[in-house]
Amino acid sequence: MPLVRRKKVLLHDIPDTIAAEPAQSTREVFFIERTGEIFMDYESYSARMLFYRMKIFQCELTGKGGLDYFQALESERNEALTIHSRFPEQLKPPVLSAVQFQIMGRLDHLVELVYERFVHRYFRGEKVFVDIQNEKYYARIIKVFPPKTLINGTSPSKDAPPIVPHSVGVNLRVSYEESVEKDDPMGYFYAVRMIEETDASTGDGGGEADDDPESEKWAGSEMEVKANAMSRDRLSFSKSILRRFIRDCVDRDPAVASPWTVKRAIAEKHGVPTEMTEDIRMAINGAKQGEKEKRKKVWEEKHEIEGIPASKRRKKEEKDTATPSGAPAEKPKPKGPIKYPIEDLDVTISERERKAGKAVVRPAFDRDVPFGSDFEPFLMSWAFMQSFGAVLKLSTFTLDEYEMAVRHNLPDVQCALITEIHLCLLTVAKERSPIKFIALDSLNFYDSQDREGEVPFADLTKAAKSVGDRRASGWETPIGRESKSGWEEGLTIFIRDHATIDNLPNLRRILRSLLFVPETDPISSSPSDVTPATFARVQPSERYPFLFAEDKIAIIGLLVEMCLFSRVIRGHIDWADTSLTELRKEKIEVNREKKRLMEEITTIDAKIEPGAGTPAPPETNGVKESPAPQSSDVESEQRANDDRSDITDEQPTGRRSRASLARKASAKLQASQTPASKVAGHGKERAQARIKAQEMKNALAERRKLEDELTKVERRLEAIEREFRQLFGVGRTRPLGKDRFFNRVWWLDGMGSGTLVASGGQATYGTGRVFIQGPTEADLPILRDRGDSFIRKRHEEEDGPDGTLKTGTWAYYSEPHQVEEFIGWLNPKGHRELALKNQLLKWSDHTTSGMRKRTSDISSRPERRSTRGRNTAAAGTSDVSRELYMTWTNRLSSTNLAK
Repeated sequence: MPLVRRKKVLLHDIPDTIAAEPAQSTREVFFIERTGEIFMDYESYSARMLFYRMKIFQCELTGKGGLDYFQALESERNEALTIHSRFPEQLKPPVLSAVQFQIMGRLDHLVELVYERFVHRYFRGEKVFVDIQNEKYYARIIKVFPPKTLINGTSPSKDAPPIVPHSVGVNLRVSYEESVEKDDPMGYFYAVRMIEETDASTGDGGGEADDDPESEKWAGSEMEVKANAMSRDRLSFSKSILRRFIRDCVDRDPAVASPWTVKRAIAEKHGVPTEMTEDIRMAINGAKQGEKEKRKKVWEEKHEIEGIPASKRRKKEEKDTATPSGAPAEKPKPKGPIKYPIEDLDVTISERERKAGKAVVRPAFDRDVPFGSDFEPFLMSWAFMQSFGAVLKLSTFTLDEYEMAVRHNLPDVQCALITEIHLCLLTVAKERSPIKFIALDSLNFYDSQDREGEVPFADLTKAAKSVGDRRASGWETPIGRESKSGWEEGLTIFIRDHATIDNLPNLRRILRSLLFVPETDPISSSPSDVTPATFARVQPSERYPFLFAEDKIAIIGLLVEMCLFSRVIRGHIDWADTSLTELRKEKIEVNREKKRLMEEITTIDAKIEPGAGTPAPPETNGVKESPAPQSSDVESEQRANDDRSDITDEQPTGRRSRASLARKASAKLQASQTPASKVAGHGKERAQARIKAQEMKNALAERRKLEDELTKVERRLEAIEREFRQLFGVGRTRPLGKDRFFNRVWWLDGMGSGTLVASGGQATYGTGRVFIQGPTEADLPILRDRGDSFIRKRHEEEDGPDGTLKTGTWAYYSEPHQVEEFIGWLNPKGHRELALKNQLLKWSDHTTSGMRKRTSDISSRPERRSTRGRNTAAAGTSDVSRELYMTWTNRLSSTNLAK
């Protein structure tokens, strides 16, 4: 069963309403075939499928992570098939019988115990290597002769059952010393028969033919050997193979001292008993009781009061309560202070914090994200193009420009941004060369039925296959690349050859919209006089602007998905990882240089003014914050452990303190040069005063030089942080953190090819907003464990009337004051919100400057002029051409680079 956070994924039970209905019921439900789950509504089904498609699952057998649920399930199936084919069939029943109902805390300890018992014990029918005069021969065990100790320990009666070899030695409930004494593995004799060594390549347990002695080629006669002359193939029996085999075959309840049990289907196949005997049941109950007593004792020792055992505490309390009213009862010692940070849902706002002005209700956010339910794929495709813009040869553009380009639907005005996006993505994605017409095969299997008002499937198939047959110049030709023409036709060919219903759900509608046009405008006809639609064949370049926005986003998402498997993208990810390593090394060196400069400045300050060598309180580099008194220690501790850069920054000496020392030293220098020093003493004193004044002057000059170098080092550290953010977001886009309700907070500016500061030092932005995403399917079980009433009450008190986000919903903050209020709402006493607050404060300057720049760009957009008395189409075209998304140019394209 796939794992999430080391816990098995539990499947949903069949709804009671479905279970109560007869088998002939025709109710329509949503069914997941791979898991057998049934859902009554589409929302639950889509949320579950979204959860299954997340790359958070881990294969239980191999430990491989970063998979979706179905990939992990397939990995477990393949691993189980491999293990069961390699592991010897003769060892499966005794090994499984040995581990059945065993109480062992860790699986590794159980594997060690089993391996120790079976490593020198062999069974009839096994294939082994026999060492004869330092030469190993492949052989099969045909008979096992137990030692005399095992024979003498049984009854000699004729009616007694036959002696089972290794019956005592493989019993894990018998100690190892006792098993060796009664059933010594070195006392066994084995009759083996040599077989051809070529059969060794088949492995053990490979099938019925492999276990059939008649099908083997005998290479010699029989001989008797002992266990010390035999060994197994390491590919069929080793600690690693044994661990993987047992892990796949056994299971255990999470309760205290629960036994390992063989899965029922496997136990029945190999004849392993599935019912406990009374002795085993009593032993397990005794072990459980002992474990509970042990834990109870530890708990009581932990909660002792004044040295009084917990068993006598209740008697003492009753005695104190029964004392006369004149003698007050002794009060227990108060509990110690809580050590923050703790779990966020355990943090509550005290009355003192409320009176101090601590925000209780989350500041309201905007929910009108572009494209509604399609916003997430829209945002993720934009993030991909910003992360890999360098290898895609695509210049950066803002999210607002991307939105307007997707909404662009004027066929007479070509949008350069949407053209370059498709050209760059198609250039990288075309590396894949699958079988042609995959989309048509997928439609033929899932959606080939003709419906009223749709293009017949036969006509759609014919039109799709004919695309590209009579192209004069396509986008792949030099003429097409230079003129930016023909890409719509190339896109249609790509969809026809790569898309399926799974990766492009509206596949049939998209192909119909690209290849056909209704002869009557459906918008102009009223619903009351609908006639059967007729369609005319057109070129894709004429129809692409009229596609639905959600279809355009889905097409770009398909191209992005195909690009992820290309060599240039994987190579860029590897390059980013290498660059991050080099950047970490450089940051370590720069921090050392910074520390050295600060020490030298401290030494000079001590010379200029004795007692000033103590460094001033540090400031956070680039962070302006006035935290609450009760949470300052917690925030400073977490800020020292920032996991974004994996390197701890040294804190600079306060600039105000350095300036103050410089002013004092300058005043001291002027005082030493007053006429009073010339008149006061003799020539020797005047010479010493001049020397001292010169030394102080030199010290001030050296200090100014060191301050200049320190300023350069701090600027380089800030640049390294920005570069680190750019490279860190290439392989995988990560959120800034989560709040107490597991809502994810995203800020995507400055990642990949995007920058936070332009070449002239001006602020730039990509989204200009901080986005908030509702909790994922993986986080919901944690919230449910706290109780619906508890979570509902917290939502009502702290989220506000319309502030609760459901799974898959998005919202955003677009104003600096909203982000500041949100930071004030976060409670640093919790683990998640402390880390989130530190990240928001770390990038607060760039976040707010990007928001201001976006607000300025929106306000400077050209207003649409009145079209009264003019040609409406011409006026509209003139206004559109002055929009920011229409003035965008791709500076990284081959045509612009050549110019």
